[in-house]
Amino acid sequence: MSEKKAYTKEVKKLIAMGKSKGYLTYEEVNDALPEDMITPDDLEDVMDLFSEKEIQLVDTEEDYQDADDGVEFQEDGALRSPDPVKMYLHEMGSVSLLSREDETEIAKRIEAGQRQILNVIINSPVTVKEVIQIGAALKNGEIRLKDVVDIEDMFDIEEESAGAKTLDTISAIETRQTDLKNLKVQFFHAPSSDEKEKIKHEMAKVSRDIVRMIHDIHFLPEQIELFGNRLKELKRQIET
Repeated sequence: MSEKKAYTKEVKKLIAMGKSKGYLTYEEVNDALPEDMITPDDLEDVMDLFSEKEIQLVDTEEDYQDADDGVEFQEDGALRSPDPVKMYLHEMGSVSLLSREDETEIAKRIEAGQRQILNVIINSPVTVKEVIQIGAALKNGEIRLKDVVDIEDMFDIEEESAGAKTLDTISAIETRQTDLKNLKVQFFHAPSSDEKEKIKHEMAKVSRDIVRMIHDIHFLPEQIELFGNRLKELKRQIET
């Protein structure tokens, strides 16, 4: 973030205010931040911080909705999420005998919990940036494809073809991320609620495209875990 030291104090004040209320209005943010902070990168960095802290940006207090997606961070920074084993044991203990249909339903619920955790990680702007960095490292030969991607899960295609497909996908992600960055700036400076709503829908569409493409890469579970650890570390840094 350029000129970060010049407005760290202001950003921290906004984060404290946002955490206490759960939201910030665009007017509050606009009044607090330095007027020269108008570049897309600077503004995106600040908005990403709010997103990581689960602080909603709204036009007015009435627009605020306290969303609870069921996945959050614990005090030690670890992801608080449904533990598949504990979920299974809990369900096992709730009935005297499970039918095959019961077991299938429990398995579906466990899988849904795992998908929820994955989606929280993939939806993070921090993860998107790391995916783009992985693309650069792959292109420069700094890392091997098989160290980050489950090649066998990519329909048994050859590693060379998988590499080309992965790089193409990451390139497309980078393009859409640039689109999203520009939309965030437009959204922040939109003159009316109607215009903000229109841009919001476009941002949601671009975000869905990015998430879908990251899913298509088939990252190894170990790499997904690294993404999650990075989010925990970022949260720790913000709070210190």
